Amino acid sequence: MLSVFTLGAVAQVGIHPVPSAAARKVLMDSVQHRLAMAKTPVDSFRLMYDIFDLAPRAQQFDKGMDVYNMAKRVKSKPARLSILRQMANIAEDNDSLLNIVLREVRATPPGEEQKATELFVKLYITNANASAATEEERQRHLTEIIKKHAELDNSQLVTDDDLYERIERINTICAYLAQMSQGELLTSYFDEFGRLIRRLPKRVDDIENMYYLQVATTYAYIGERLKSVEADRKLIRNLIRIRNAYIREGRSFYNCNINLFHSYRRMLSNYEALSPEEVEKYYSECLKLVDSDPDVAEEFHTKQRAQMYYLMATKQYDKAIDVMLRMRHLAYKAKHPVPLLRMLMTAAKATNNQKVLLDISQEYINSLEEYVESRSHERYRELQVMYDVNQLKNANAELKESQLQDASDYHRNIIFVAIVSIVLLLILIGFLVIMYRKAARLSKHLAEVNERLTSESENLRRTQRDLIAARDRANSADNLKTEFINNMSHEVEAPLSAIVEYSQLIVDTVAEDKKAYLSKFASIVTLSADLLQTIINDVLTINSIDSGQLSIKRMPVSAKELCVVAVETERKHAGPDVEVVFENADDADTATITTDSLRVEQVLINLVGNGVKFTPSGTVSLRYDFDDDRSHITFTVTDTGPGIGEGEADKIFERFYKGNKYSQGVGLGLSICRLIARLLGGEVDVDKNYRRGARFTFTIPTT
Repeated sequence: MLSVFTLGAVAQVGIHPVPSAAARKVLMDSVQHRLAMAKTPVDSFRLMYDIFDLAPRAQQFDKGMDVYNMAKRVKSKPARLSILRQMANIAEDNDSLLNIVLREVRATPPGEEQKATELFVKLYITNANASAATEEERQRHLTEIIKKHAELDNSQLVTDDDLYERIERINTICAYLAQMSQGELLTSYFDEFGRLIRRLPKRVDDIENMYYLQVATTYAYIGERLKSVEADRKLIRNLIRIRNAYIREGRSFYNCNINLFHSYRRMLSNYEALSPEEVEKYYSECLKLVDSDPDVAEEFHTKQRAQMYYLMATKQYDKAIDVMLRMRHLAYKAKHPVPLLRMLMTAAKATNNQKVLLDISQEYINSLEEYVESRSHERYRELQVMYDVNQLKNANAELKESQLQDASDYHRNIIFVAIVSIVLLLILIGFLVIMYRKAARLSKHLAEVNERLTSESENLRRTQRDLIAARDRANSADNLKTEFINNMSHEVEAPLSAIVEYSQLIVDTVAEDKKAYLSKFASIVTLSADLLQTIINDVLTINSIDSGQLSIKRMPVSAKELCVVAVETERKHAGPDVEVVFENADDADTATITTDSLRVEQVLINLVGNGVKFTPSGTVSLRYDFDDDRSHITFTVTDTGPGIGEGEADKIFERFYKGNKYSQGVGLGLSICRLIARLLGGEVDVDKNYRRGARFTFTIPTT
């Protein structure tokens, strides 16, 4: 069956003449170059429209999306909605692209044009769904929608709010009915469709064009030639008016020639309803379009339908026979065998061409039989639908009569209820008088309570202001503390360095017999300075962590090199009876991990240094191990010192906690280690089951 809802892009317009495909490519390159040089969004917007108009149809949806995004940037709501309607025309029966357009329409600020555009896209989606549905699905859906339409059709008054919904519903009926039958029932719904469109508060040409195209195609198929021609005339007027409007806006490449050509050709197919002057006029318009547009020329010379209709209309039957005989081998014959064969029979009879008559007579009879059978089947389905509609109308009439009876009963009940209500109202008035007096007393009490609440509220606001001021003072004090710590660290660092350097200088300048004696004191000075520098660094680190200023910079680094640095750094601080050992020193493993090497070294130095500090004699060892999937690495520091006292395993990680108050440091080392480990995504823990000293583990991810 002919599908009247396979629509072309009826709203795309252009000007004459139209360049060839190669010329359009050159023009597109030129416009794109100008677009790259555009200085304002408005200039870019106009050039992007030119690219959209010049682009091949396969690329136009994407180019249209570029235009739409630019329209959003320049905050032009009409331009946004206009390009979305054109994109819907391009998408046609592509359900996924149409839903993208619908989503963007719904994201546009509301208004009459926005509602009309949303309706336009929904009509396209409905037409696509109707075309894709099976016959059973169409029958079921059509019955449901007609039933709903009949139920809501009792009221002749259609408000603006439900007008859009009714248009969408009547279009659904037309779309599904057109796939099943194209008889009187469809034309009656088309008439209602047209009346509803004319009532839209905001005129949208695209909706009108869609309607005119559907009507013109359907009426041409069923032989209502005058109605088909009239619909095409209105469609052509709209297309030309839209084209001229776009030309005035500067869209010089806008093109609707193929749509105009299709309308003129369809009007020529209805030549029996045209005067000779009209035939010449419409064929002349076709030739003008052929001369000015390569795409139209290709279709004109390939399909030759316009020539066929013109030759039949002007009674040039010999030439018409030649054209139609060629068209028998084209796809047109498969879609429209009866009209083609009928015209061929007419031309053959007029020229007494017996060979053609004999050649096509049986084929014409067979096609007529198939056509009659198809039309009978369509008519049967239409009668089924009409029967369902009449049944629904009868049911609605009975329902309406029942509703009138119910309304009469309702009015009687209303009178009775009104009398009872008056009595109850008098009782209620008396009750309200009593309640009013109580309410007056309650209001006085509430005023007193409100006064007290106002006073309490003022007290709360005063307290809130005091708390805010206290918070600000606390923040200020915290900032001063941070500034003080930073300043003190810089102020202390220089004198410490000077003390160490001058103590070493003294040793270097004394006589050889006194060097050994003074070197011991210089070493004590250096060690004390290192201890003080460590304390300062710990305070700075803990302050950076608290203020969120400690950054983690991850990069590949050798695990072995990290351990070597920690061991070598603390080995010089170990006593003569303490051995600092790196157990993996002789391993061939050169694995690297991705982490912050500076922070890992800081943790390892603190842990090894902690072992050295609390081990008067014995061994402090460091090793590392990977887990099975090498996603984590664990550093283990073990010493043979006195170990961790019972109940102190958790306390030692608290700030300023010292198990031995006479030991060096201020109790920040282990706390800093745990904080840094957690910043690295790991953890520092003490092995509570180890009894031959102390054992700390430091685990971090390897990536």
